[in-house]
Amino acid sequence: MKRVACSCGLVLGLGYGIPAHAANGLNLIGVSAESIGMGGADLAIARDTLALNSNPAGLTQAGTQRLDLASTVAYALDIRHRDSLGNDAEVSNNYVAAGSFGYTAPLNERGITWGIGFFAQGGAGYEYEGLNTTLGTRDTFSSQLGIAKLSVGAAMTVNPQVSLGASVAASYARLERRILPNTSVFTGNPATSFFGYTIDDASGFGFGAKLGMQYRSGPNQTWGIAYTSPTRLELNGEDLHSNQSALGLGLVRYNDVKIKGLGLPQEIGVGYALQQTPRLLWTVELNWLDWSAAMKTLNLHASQPASPLSPELNGTSANYWRDQYVFAIGLMYTPNDRTTWRAGYNYGRNPIPSENLSPLLAAITEHHLTFGVGLRLDDHWRTDLGVQYNIPNTVTYTNTALPFGPNAQETNELLLVQLLLNRTW
Repeated sequence: MKRVACSCGLVLGLGYGIPAHAANGLNLIGVSAESIGMGGADLAIARDTLALNSNPAGLTQAGTQRLDLASTVAYALDIRHRDSLGNDAEVSNNYVAAGSFGYTAPLNERGITWGIGFFAQGGAGYEYEGLNTTLGTRDTFSSQLGIAKLSVGAAMTVNPQVSLGASVAASYARLERRILPNTSVFTGNPATSFFGYTIDDASGFGFGAKLGMQYRSGPNQTWGIAYTSPTRLELNGEDLHSNQSALGLGLVRYNDVKIKGLGLPQEIGVGYALQQTPRLLWTVELNWLDWSAAMKTLNLHASQPASPLSPELNGTSANYWRDQYVFAIGLMYTPNDRTTWRAGYNYGRNPIPSENLSPLLAAITEHHLTFGVGLRLDDHWRTDLGVQYNIPNTVTYTNTALPFGPNAQETNELLLVQLLLNRTW
């Protein structure tokens, strides 16, 4: 009986899923301040070092050695959970910070440029303290996920109209969780028993590639196309604590933890940019993200318990995300040689089915407004600011795997700001 109860309790805990403060699923809508300021519509105009993570063909537009340093801060304006148990709680971690950098340089006189970059790909997390549950307890729900990517790539100018690029990337994911850590309930029925747990520092690597092209179909028109391969992220750790106090075993440590089923999707995107006047440019973009293949089920296996009476733990939770089509449009206005203004809009349908939604997996934002400004400081230095506002979205749902009862609600409203500093030689 103890073995069955522990396994079922872990299934319930794992059902809280993977969190994100991001915008298009687990992904940020843009990597650089220029991209963010234009709603993420960057495939046709990618031209800085961070093009490695959008359209690597854009590296050919750098022209010289270039270094980009970016700092990003996300602030939760109103990210909250409500339910019929009286909960109306905002996340306690209002700020999330991340950084990115990129370097690129011409390789030779044949139009080949190489680059390397480190990017905050997405993720972050949600922390809720003191939530009431149907288990009759008041406890903590917390999950922190970070996904970073190291990319190396190159691009070449095939002819005056065509540039091609490719990059390979190693993605690193790190997860920490606190799922009702002070709750331990054994009723004799595995379906209604629960054992809270914590996971400290489960991490892993995944690998992928990106291909890109920019085609100048006219003196003022550019097309951009990019393909991103899927990335599987399998996490491993050595520190899961399961609260089995209701079984008389106390807090049991498991020394081998494996989490499978987390991944980033394959993507295909097409963008078009028109230099309408010498000072005004606009661009549009459509992307397909294959979330239905990347986010199906999450599987957790914990073994090597410290207590000889504790069983190995196995849990499976359903996500079954929908594919996502993302539409973005951006405008760029350059009134003089020193200043650039940007604005954009990004739409991506919420990919999470309502029956699988949870407080810790609430990447439900669909509409985003963006703004940006760039300032050339001198012949070598430039700074850019990108601001993203996630228009609030509220989803009402009933997830029978969660202890919140019917008709729970998640709300997501977020402000993201990136400051980028650029140096050229």
